[in-house]
This record gives sequence, C-alpha cells and structure tokens, in this order.
Amino acid sequence: PYSINRYRLPFLKSLLRREPWRRKSVSEELRALGVSADDIVDELSNPTDWGLPGSYTDSNQPGAKREVRLVGKSGTEVVIEGEDESGNQFKCKGTLNGKSGMLTVDFGPKQGEGVAAKLLGQVVSYLPLSEAGHPGIVWQDGSTWEKV
Repeated sequence: PYSINRYRLPFLKSLLRREPWRRKSVSEELRALGVSADDIVDELSNPTDWGLPGSYTDSNQPGAKREVRLVGKSGTEVVIEGEDESGNQFKCKGTLNGKSGMLTVDFGPKQGEGVAAKLLGQVVSYLPLSEAGHPGIVWQDGSTWEKV
C-alpha cells in the first residue's frame, strides 16, 4: 500500500542535510512524523543513502525494472541489476556521493563487453514529470528512473 511517509521521510532527511537554512522547519516536520531528536542528530552526522536503494522503472524502456542496492562497508558502492528491452540481464557498478546525491555508474556491462559507458545521475526527491510525484534518478543522457 502507498504511504506518504515512505517517500516523505527520505525527502525530509535529504533536505535536512542539503538545505541547512531549513533545518528548523524540517526538524519539526520529522518530529511530527515520529522521528526522535537523537535520530535527527544522527542523520546530520552520518552520510546519507538519499533513499536510493530500491526498484525503479526506466523512462527509455517501459516495463524494464531496475534494482539498485548499496553494498560495501562505506555505503557508497552501488550495484544496479536489471534487464534490457531484449530480455538480457545486466549488472553494473558505480558509486554514490553521500553528500551530493550524485551517482557515477559504468553501464559498460549493459552496453556490451569492452564498452565503457560511464553516466552521471542525480538522485532527486521528486521527479517533475512523474504523475505520482515519486523520487527517482535523472541521468545525464536525459533518461529518468522512477522509484516504484
């Protein structure tokens, strides 16, 4: 079932880190959602995952699912698994900058052996063209992935 808190909480936590001038109002809203003062302090002192892990749909390949995970102890290593339009499975690796929400992913394994295809992506709290207003990733090639 859809829950506003599922998307609102990661959005507020990212605002807490990215927009210090809004900390007071964002902290008040987090408290209203049941987040403790200690958890808010922890959120400010720890790198954020930007709500990145999860399932996504690709605007360039309708129906194609993408699964994004953070791996490793640093919490900055990204693994993306999915299927292309031909049904071929792929697994790509990259990194997440916890302060900026910027992704760098090598899509070479998706493009074919020996092809280097690094793309930059920005994790966003709200995709402007999303009918449901979900978070997602905007890639430098113009494609978007909407979190489902």
